[in-house]
Amino acid sequence: MRSAARRVPWQPALLVLLALCLPPWASRQRNFASCLQSSLNQWPCSSQEYGLRKPGRASGSSTRLLAAALPAMQDAPPVSDFWPWRDHTIHYLSLGPEDGKPVLLVHGFGVNGMNFRKTMVALASEGHRVYALDLLGFGRSSKPVGETYSLQLWEEQVVDFCTEFARNKQPWVLGGNSIGGIIVLGVASNFCSEGAGAKFGGVRGLVLFNCAAGMNNKLLLTSYRTTPFEKTFGSLLFSLVDFLLAQEFVAQWGFSKLATKETVSDLLRKVYVNPEAVDAELVDGIVAPALEEGALRVFVKCLCGDPGIPPEQLISKVGCPVKMIWGDRDLLTPLGVGYGFFFRALDQLYPSQWSLDVVPAGHAPHDDAPEAVHKVLCPWLADLPLEAAGKPLPEFDLEAVLKLSFDPEALESVDNIGKLKL
Repeated sequence: MRSAARRVPWQPALLVLLALCLPPWASRQRNFASCLQSSLNQWPCSSQEYGLRKPGRASGSSTRLLAAALPAMQDAPPVSDFWPWRDHTIHYLSLGPEDGKPVLLVHGFGVNGMNFRKTMVALASEGHRVYALDLLGFGRSSKPVGETYSLQLWEEQVVDFCTEFARNKQPWVLGGNSIGGIIVLGVASNFCSEGAGAKFGGVRGLVLFNCAAGMNNKLLLTSYRTTPFEKTFGSLLFSLVDFLLAQEFVAQWGFSKLATKETVSDLLRKVYVNPEAVDAELVDGIVAPALEEGALRVFVKCLCGDPGIPPEQLISKVGCPVKMIWGDRDLLTPLGVGYGFFFRALDQLYPSQWSLDVVPAGHAPHDDAPEAVHKVLCPWLADLPLEAAGKPLPEFDLEAVLKLSFDPEALESVDNIGKLKL
């Protein structure tokens, strides 16, 4: 086994790559170069840097909820199955009563549906029929190298999955973490608002776990938060990244260093707060698919592809209630910079539709702090209307949201917005 000292030289290069391309988050009201430097410097930082509250302890009720569900999980674990889609094979998991209200969970970049294993247990124990799919190119799903990977492609995958597995056209609850969040947001905006949701019952609620703003950081080139100088500088920088990753030996070198159990475990421990959550099942579930044929090209295509439509162009067409659940110590999509201000502004201006809860976790709160997440999520789901979403709020004013997002001092602090107190 290599010593930690020998692994250190590789990590700055890997972190630079991740800072440039992942996550698709932020023009941070500071110049682009300092944004990159900050991404590298943030790894050891605490939640206090962004003025976030100190996390407390979870209540006993949520602990009992998960504990009660675990025996059922052991007796009847999620069913692993495959679904044919567009000449490809899509892997998915399912759990819960066949006649339960349907919930589909969509993972983030580089992981797979098993990342929601704890959430599936909790929601199935509440009577929901829960699905978690592996996006095309990830997990145990096909990894076609000739495919053009995009948010739109994955949105279509989600819509077709819901259509295939809809029972009596029941409306769905869609949940997503990171890139999965922007995917389900796109489904609710681009499909259901145009009537396409009618074929699978539509969407009655969205859950965004630390939602990303696009497929990669090329979003900086079109974001409303990016200055003209940053766009010019960013265009040159991303052109260089695209050129380097187009060289197979460069991409292979970086990917070979990244796709190891040691590196994945190290990186996960930087983005998770609870070290016990970074178990062998999580690490193996990420590394094994990354070693499959085609995984490298999928990785490169996602980093170099079109970042997709940003959140501010999607939200005005979303008519369903949206629950935003954020880890307060997320280093990748923090609430204290960039689009974090945007999502906080939504909660402050339109809390009846866009409600935000903060939990003591990192980038994957559902897996990092499941008890705290379930304490928020399960009651919210129980109170959701059973019918599909109607029209967006008539008083919704996007300009007001954007204006408030540029005025952090006018935003309520995460401490004071009346959210989860653990």
